[in-house]
Amino acid sequence: MGVSALLAALDEDESEVGQAVALLAAAGIENSDELGLGEGDRLLLELCRSVTGADLEIVAVCPACGQLSEAVVSPEAVPEATSRMVPLGKGGGLREPTYRDLRTLPANPEAALRQLLTRCVVGSPSRAPEPADLELVDDSLTGPIAIACTACGEPIAVDVDVQRAVLERLVRRAREIDQEVHLLASTYHWSLDEIEALGDERRRALAWLVAESR
Repeated sequence: MGVSALLAALDEDESEVGQAVALLAAAGIENSDELGLGEGDRLLLELCRSVTGADLEIVAVCPACGQLSEAVVSPEAVPEATSRMVPLGKGGGLREPTYRDLRTLPANPEAALRQLLTRCVVGSPSRAPEPADLELVDDSLTGPIAIACTACGEPIAVDVDVQRAVLERLVRRAREIDQEVHLLASTYHWSLDEIEALGDERRRALAWLVAESR
């Protein structure tokens, strides 16, 4: 499947979770709805690399000197996904949420949290799950990372949400492809079918040549 066809999956759902599931399904991941969030985040990192040709980049402003610094989050730089479950007394426990668990939750945050906890219960535990238990089974790539400022060397704490960051990057790539198609259509008067038949690398190269010649 070409990049433009894969990115069309972004239009299948307006929600962040729905877009992640649709993209992974379009990339050939079976039962993507059943993936744990941690495994899904790591697959999204790989998808980001294959679609854009580069790893996810995180940019932050140094609070000490005000300069911009950049960190690269690659599939190799993050720990492998692990299946997590915390016991809830005897008879059962709490597992990591899947994409499906996050679907159709109530709009009220407190009600959504209660329902999510209920959905992730395994077995018949002797105690009810608590919000703190959810943190123990969270394997998603969300949270602070530390990078060093490239200008002054001071550490910078950056809050990263890999799912959101990857989706934003892929949305930008989809817009870039639209611009490439527009450039080729307006320059050579080719039809959309003719441009799509070029393939992703050829389309990108020709669009770059057109842009450089203007």
